[in-house]
Amino acid sequence: DENERLQMEIARMRGEGLRDEADRELLERLLGEVDIDYLELQTVVARIIGVPGGNYNSHVIEINKGTDDGLKEGAGVITKAGLVGYLHEVDRSTSLVRLATHPDFRVGVRPVNSQDEGLARGNGSPGLLILDAGINIDAEVSIGAVVAPSGVRSIFPQAIPVGRVSV
Repeated sequence: DENERLQMEIARMRGEGLRDEADRELLERLLGEVDIDYLELQTVVARIIGVPGGNYNSHVIEINKGTDDGLKEGAGVITKAGLVGYLHEVDRSTSLVRLATHPDFRVGVRPVNSQDEGLARGNGSPGLLILDAGINIDAEVSIGAVVAPSGVRSIFPQAIPVGRVSV
């Protein structure tokens, strides 16, 4: 009986250790998102809780924050990597985020080292936005150049990176 009790105690302690390790990892990830160095706006840290049901929501995610947390429709959703989408629908405790890859997503952008402005749109491909309107054909845009919201044609702050030019 004593061996069985001790084995149960060891199993419980191992489980607690694994839970503590997972909690530490989650805390480190969340702390990384709280202190985004390029942004000086009020932020709310949220967690992805799922995707809405249906066939047409592959570019929409649901987060665990809503109007009770100060969120409003149209607000940008960012990570340390930059702009990932915007709040499409917001209720009291959850929100739907339309990702930048969604075919209906549009954002006015400009290469950071340029004054040329254009319009980028989601095309349904993971990780890709298409910049196909507005940038002058003669503009010199380098592969790898950072693209940010234009400020003029965008509701998002200019300090948020949107992506890099790839082709």
